[in-house]
Amino acid sequence: MNARAVAKLVGAKIGTLNAWIARGYIRGLEVGTSGKRRNIDADTALRIAIFADLIRFARYMPPEHASSLAWEIDLSKGGGFLVAPGAENYTAANPGNTRLFGAIYTPADAPGGVAATIARLPKLPRTYVTINVDEIAEQVRQAEAEWLARQEGKQPDG
Repeated sequence: MNARAVAKLVGAKIGTLNAWIARGYIRGLEVGTSGKRRNIDADTALRIAIFADLIRFARYMPPEHASSLAWEIDLSKGGGFLVAPGAENYTAANPGNTRLFGAIYTPADAPGGVAATIARLPKLPRTYVTINVDEIAEQVRQAEAEWLARQEGKQPDG
């Protein structure tokens, strides 16, 4: 997909997506020439969507932590749920610590589901954010299929 399609998918403006890339929050992408198309693969689009949801819903999570979370989780085992403790875990006592404050990624078919995942957190948080990675992955697949369908019949660049 191109950057514009990914920005639309995650509910951000293209300028916001470009700012995330420029600040290094989106791994594997670099700021390119203005106006030049950027192709983003489905895995990167999924991680950008996870990052965007963390920024949107875990409002006090520093963006560098949201970035680490989005890129460090192992998605090779299939979809599942990402449980991130809430704002009270992001304190001045932990500056620069990128160890994700006890966030856990668990497969959708894990025994006990999200409740068991929350129980495994080192300290039961007052608040937490749960992100359904399967749902986001399906949205990415649909957006990519729609983008590819729109590209059919267009003249190639050149």
